Amino acid sequence: MLKTHKSLDTVNSASTDGAPNMTGIDNGAVRLLEVKLERPLQRIVCISHGVELSLRKIFEAIGNEY
Repeated sequence: MLKTHKSLDTVNSASTDGAPNMTGIDNGAVRLLEVKLERPLQRIVCISHGVELSLRKIFEAIGNEY
């Protein structure tokens, strides 16, 4: 997609959910893109997804008690 839109030289950030396969330090998608581009990117991680996952665990735990 970056090649198609001729953005390889201008991309400066990546927005993802907080999943390790996206944000992992060694093998996350953003890290692999940084390696390919040979420069760091600003990482924008969606906090809403993390909150949703946390609340789901809480509700599951509460639901199991009652």
